[in-house]
Amino acid sequence: MIKLMLVALLSTALSSCASLGTTEHVYTSGSLQYIKRIGLGPYLFHGVNPADGDTVYAIFDEQVRADLRSSGLFEEMQPFDSLKVGISKGDTAWTRKMFNNAKEQNLDGVLLCDLKLTRSSYLFIPITDADVTLFLYNSKDKELLLETKFSTTNGSSYWWPPSQEKIIRDATDEAVRAFARRLKEQPSVK
Repeated sequence: MIKLMLVALLSTALSSCASLGTTEHVYTSGSLQYIKRIGLGPYLFHGVNPADGDTVYAIFDEQVRADLRSSGLFEEMQPFDSLKVGISKGDTAWTRKMFNNAKEQNLDGVLLCDLKLTRSSYLFIPITDADVTLFLYNSKDKELLLETKFSTTNGSSYWWPPSQEKIIRDATDEAVRAFARRLKEQPSVK
């Protein structure tokens, strides 16, 4: 009986961490069912050491693409690799170019991925936390449809401080999982 109670308590504690780190906002749910072909916009980075930029980009890009492919949400993902990486979300010239590319390629939506790394310490041990936010826009009217975010600060527990790569992969995986769950709740989405 004690073992059963301990297992129940432990499973509840561990599964609740992911829900604490996840936030989701559906802005226009009716439009989500029509998003089948997306443009994968350039990644936005915050708090990334310039010396680690290429490595962080490679890890984040690989994880985002792998998680989106395995989710089976979209019929087509068209990366906008030719656009500048790491620029601010408010840059109007970049935004205009991205949505023009989406219209030219007849895509339904544009997905932006935002990675924010923060450094702190726990009992004098330096640690890195990651926040990954996904923004899904309707490419025709540039309307924000869905935003999901996962933060390892509140949503992940580790026995020992993990590597920066593990933090990025965990945060990305959980953000895409929340994103996929929200899209699959829509009636006409695969």
